[in-house]
Amino acid sequence: MKLNRLNRGGNALDTARLLSAGLLMCAAIAGAACQEPRKAEPTAVSKARPEEKRVLGYFRLVEGTNYLMAPISSRSRGEYGYERDKDAYNYVFFNTADESTLTLLPHNDHLFVATMSLPEKREGDKESYTVHWFLYGLVKSDTDGDEELTYKDRRTLCISDAGGAGFREVITDVEQMYGHSLHDTDTLVVIYRRGSKNYATRINLPSREVVSTKELPTFGVAE
Repeated sequence: MKLNRLNRGGNALDTARLLSAGLLMCAAIAGAACQEPRKAEPTAVSKARPEEKRVLGYFRLVEGTNYLMAPISSRSRGEYGYERDKDAYNYVFFNTADESTLTLLPHNDHLFVATMSLPEKREGDKESYTVHWFLYGLVKSDTDGDEELTYKDRRTLCISDAGGAGFREVITDVEQMYGHSLHDTDTLVVIYRRGSKNYATRINLPSREVVSTKELPTFGVAE
């Protein structure tokens, strides 16, 4: 009789221990589920697609000038042989007047995710115009932690003149561009998001200096 009681007591104790362990495990799982997801940390990656060979692209006229402009892109092996990548890692300018050349960056490591002439030729516009500046979106480092330089990383907005001279970084850590416009011949307005906030910045193009920056509303949009 005593042995049966002891067995029943031991079984009850084991059951209590199992219940306690189960409750602790559930609490741990619930606590882990309630924690905020970890944000991606930047990595030390600073070269876009290092395994791909860089190649010089086709020179095209910079409208209204003596300059030709060609991208340095990459070439990778695809299903049907080598394929040229449309992304640019640098730009080369050729002056047809004196046959001089200028390379925008001293290396071909970073990724240009946007390149826009200023002023821009509008679709359907047949009138001649002259490009005076270029606006670039340049990704220099991996900011989303995926160990690649891509369009998802934060970018730096840069300015150069029509021949690539005077290249300068103007606005850093831009998460997304929402638009840009020439206020006058020497002033560019850009609208963008940085640090989860929206901004409008005026840039003096000849000096490459920020004239003013104004924080904009979120417009009820969560990013």
